[in-house]
Amino acid sequence: MIEALSGSGYNQGVISGFESGRLKESLKKFGLEGYFRFMSGSDDIDCGDKSERAVGVVEKYGFEPKDTLFIGDMYHDYETAKRVGADCVLIAKGHQGAEVLRSYGITVLDSAEELKSILLI
Repeated sequence: MIEALSGSGYNQGVISGFESGRLKESLKKFGLEGYFRFMSGSDDIDCGDKSERAVGVVEKYGFEPKDTLFIGDMYHDYETAKRVGADCVLIAKGHQGAEVLRSYGITVLDSAEELKSILLI
């Protein structure tokens, strides 16, 4: 899915609660480091709220919030997107399961492949 998005001209980035060094290692381990325009990890292992970093990234790169889609796997990703003023889709393959995510009344996908229909890829 990440490769399909990259080939379709979408800007992709990572805003993560992972500590920056661990995030870089993880992207490299999975062969993903070349797909992202930016990477924003935490400054320490106590990840905290990533909303402030998200606001900074959107401003730094000049992204229009109305043209930005956050894709995450937990409710905090939704909160972060709303703080920026962007839309959000959650995928139930991560930190929080489908039942928990759907209890918030948010759009939840069962797999990343379902993004193709939303993004018209």
